[in-house]
Amino acid sequence: MIAQRSPFAERSAVPSYANRVERSSIRLASSALFALVAVASSATSHGQSLPDDREIDERIGVIRSALEREAAPSARWRWGWTATYGALALGNMTRALVAHALNTPDTAAGWIAAIGSTAGALNMLIVPPRGQYAAAEFRAVLRRPNTSHLQVMREGEELFRKLAQNQDFNSSVLSVALRTVIPIAMGFLLEYGYGLSIAAVLNAGGGIIVGQITIRTSPTAAIEAWQRYAQRYPDARGGPLSRWPSATSPLGAVHTLAIAPYPGGISVAGTF
Repeated sequence: MIAQRSPFAERSAVPSYANRVERSSIRLASSALFALVAVASSATSHGQSLPDDREIDERIGVIRSALEREAAPSARWRWGWTATYGALALGNMTRALVAHALNTPDTAAGWIAAIGSTAGALNMLIVPPRGQYAAAEFRAVLRRPNTSHLQVMREGEELFRKLAQNQDFNSSVLSVALRTVIPIAMGFLLEYGYGLSIAAVLNAGGGIIVGQITIRTSPTAAIEAWQRYAQRYPDARGGPLSRWPSATSPLGAVHTLAIAPYPGGISVAGTF
């Protein structure tokens, strides 16, 4: 028995193949169109987001001026407080040695205060404020070969923003808390470890006062300078700072902490 091929099969196969070719062509054309639209949109948005050469040069000038202004105040603050903490450490060591020679109980208070002062001096030496070296780092970027002005501007913005963040942290309530907890801990050590109530109050109170003055004399100009820059140039790297709560309340009332003798211990009070 011989199988016969239906003529309808041949006619139906031709449209099926043609339909496949047509669908493939449509998909290919659609993909090409979408790709062209995506590239065009990307190029358009990219072109809009880039400042022109005049604005780039202007922004580089603003960044450089802001960083240069912070170098001298930051250096004075760092070395001034390094010397202050160093002098306090030396004075407290002398106090401890004299108390030891006279066999008085103030020896422990002198050594504990000396440890705190030495820690303050080492902190200034090991962790310098960013403002002291930010301008020098930016000058190195400016001298670097084969660097576009746009890249120089972006790296300058990063240095500028990090400087503002550093100053913001140094003047925040967290910094206040850190420079308050340590003297209080030393005061409790003197009170409950050695029974020296008066020395505990003097050491803790003195440490808190010095710490707060350190914070309130720290440079902060770069914070507002960066905020103005980020508002003026919305595409600035990182945008405006999300600031820490400041050591000064919005109404201008300064946060304070007081420490005083209390029967059987120490009384601590503050406004926050």
